Parts: sequence; structure tokens; C-alpha cells
Amino acid sequence: MLRGCRGKVVVNTSTGFVEQYRLGWRNVIDRKFGLRPNFWRAPNDNEWGNGGPIRRYAAWKDSLSILKVDCSQDEYGAAVLVSYGLPEGCSMDVSYKLMAGGILRIDASFHKGDKHVDIPRIGFRTRMKARYDRFSYFGRGPHENYSDRFASSWVGIYESRASEELYPYVRPQESGHHTGVEWLKIGPVRISAPQDFEFNALRCSIEDLDPREADGSRIWGHVNEVPLRPYVELCLDGFMTGVGGYNSWGSKPEPDRSVWADRDYSFSLIFSRK
Repeated sequence: MLRGCRGKVVVNTSTGFVEQYRLGWRNVIDRKFGLRPNFWRAPNDNEWGNGGPIRRYAAWKDSLSILKVDCSQDEYGAAVLVSYGLPEGCSMDVSYKLMAGGILRIDASFHKGDKHVDIPRIGFRTRMKARYDRFSYFGRGPHENYSDRFASSWVGIYESRASEELYPYVRPQESGHHTGVEWLKIGPVRISAPQDFEFNALRCSIEDLDPREADGSRIWGHVNEVPLRPYVELCLDGFMTGVGGYNSWGSKPEPDRSVWADRDYSFSLIFSRK
């Protein structure tokens, strides 16, 4: 546990998830779900066409193991350091540092493995109260955009609601993503980064957009079946693979728009008061 005059961070040493982040008197994240690394996204139709969810991506859906948890302190604050083991021989080191004023800084370093396979995303996932439905951000918008689908989305300041971000594709799938983001204001926090980052804010979970049978096979759901959850699910990404589908269905994203397991990646996120 890290405690400061205006903030508190609790990391579960068994799971490696942040269970609590208090900024002032407010608990920013859902304590049961926490803040956790995330490498999965709801497959889109193009990915089902090229076998991504079953063949290439499957290992990244529930992929985390804890290698080590440690602590450190310097002149800027105290940190919990977590090393996560990942598929394909990869790993990720994350520093959760509580700084003056209750600021939480997350520094993530993804270490490559030895297989040239693509990864859906590298980022974090959390849940917030439903009353934090409204948000604003500086980045690409107003409609959803991805690393290979952003030419029609201009950089600017936009406002939206998580309850309005799900695009009504006939079949539920990845939706509502935004790239080129410098800051995001949602609930009591402002999230920024030294580099551009990406995010989704929806009133449903990734699992709601990725319905499966018990054996892992695909369920052909419909958008009207997606529930409005009593929380905002927030995904914050350093990197996400593009959506592909240049042939209308099935083609993979271009290599330079994909995230690869045999490359190193690093990014940071900073949570502060609005």
C-alpha cells in the first residue's frame, strides 16, 4: 500500500492488480475489478475472418501471471513494481508510483518474446462508477478511430458519453476506440501521458462484446442484446493493432499497424486531479 497526503494506492500482491486508487476522498476505480494490464479486445468481423480470436490471439485473453512484486522510493514518491509473465515468452514490468498531490504515475515496459505473432493491444483496463458516464478528451474524434482508420477523424477537444460510444454494428465487436489522445477527463480524474495514448470508454464490458460458448466457439449475438452495465469500463492503451479488413472481410492489418510480440514497447499514464 502507498499512502500520501492526498492519495492512496493499494496493489494486491497475489494478482498484481491495483485494487484501490483514492484521489482525495474519492475512490476512482472499482475495488472488485481494480486496474489491471490488458491485452485483449473484442474481436471484430475482420479478425473472425482471418482466425485471429481462435488461432493467433487466443493466448492473450487470460494471459497474466505474477513473477515478482517489489517496492521502491525516490525523491518523487514511492512505487510498487510488478513483473508480469505473458504468453510467447514475453513479460511486462509496471511501476505504480504515488506522487505528491495524489498523482498516480504508471510506467509500463513490455519485453519481447521470441515469436513473431501479433497482439490485440497493450494497455490497462478498469471500471468506474456509472455516474462518470460523461467525459472529454483531446485527441482524434469525434467518431471511433484506430491506427489504420483515422484519416477522417480530426484532432481536437471532444465531449461524449460512455453510454453513446458503442457503434451499432449488427454483431457486437470492438467499438468506440480513440487514438492520438493527449488527455482524458472522466469522473474526478485527468489522465495524461508523455506520449499519445488510446482509449475506449463504454457502458459494457469486453466480454459483452465477445460472447462465447463454454467451448470458446463464437456466439452470433446482436447489438440489441448488449446490456447497459452499471459501470463505465475504461481501457487505456499504449498500443493497439489496427482493424484490417481492406478486402471487406478477413484481411489482416498492415504490419506497421500491428503490435508484435517480438518487439519491445513502453508507455506511461498519469492520473491526476481534474
